[in-house]
Amino acid sequence: MRDGIRAHFASRFVLLALIGVSILLGVSGPFGTIDTLPALPRMAYWALVAWLTYSLGAAVFIAAFPENAPPQPARIAVAVLGIGLGCTVILLALNLLFLGRAVDGAAGILRLAGICVLVSGVVTGLMLVSRGTVMAEASTTSTPPILRRLPLDKRGALVSLAVRDHYVEVTTTKGREMLLMRLRDAIAETAPAEGMQVHRSYWVALPEVRAVRRRGDGALVTTSRGDALPVSRSYMPAIREAGLLPG
Repeated sequence: MRDGIRAHFASRFVLLALIGVSILLGVSGPFGTIDTLPALPRMAYWALVAWLTYSLGAAVFIAAFPENAPPQPARIAVAVLGIGLGCTVILLALNLLFLGRAVDGAAGILRLAGICVLVSGVVTGLMLVSRGTVMAEASTTSTPPILRRLPLDKRGALVSLAVRDHYVEVTTTKGREMLLMRLRDAIAETAPAEGMQVHRSYWVALPEVRAVRRRGDGALVTTSRGDALPVSRSYMPAIREAGLLPG
């Protein structure tokens, strides 16, 4: 989590955006601050508002929503409340420091908290939608094209390709499917999956290799599906180079 927060705030885009927002708020002086604060204190006030509230929100968001975990309603609620109430405390402290007062009474505090929680909910929702869109696009672009030829229920991780007469049998972690195409063309559609051809009729995905043993001048590769694929002699140097067999 610390690495994620550190990387986020090391982003040039984030830093430039925060600087730009701080300057814009400081110059425009919203919520009457242009009349109640001189220029330099006003710039400092809004810079602190922007940096502190954003830092709190980003840290809570990164901690509450790991990249590979779907957002759960309970986590969303806790994150929204945590960010909203935290920002309320920040604003109360800054108002007291710069304006000599926080807000007018309990009603004012509740009103400020309600606004902060509402804004927190909207921003958190937009960030979750944006992240989901980016992850979906990344998932689409990282899917080997050959998987798009398969029925939806068989689109798992690639395990192997095997020539069967004029067909290529595509084996995934979710099943097998026969495709009418050449092995060479099928292999060309496996990227970005990491794999290698081990025989003129076989290709295997390296992450799905479970064992390799010598057999005569060649070898046998056992996959996660339990299939034993032959490795011909001409491909032995390649599997040694890939670290599947000791030299």
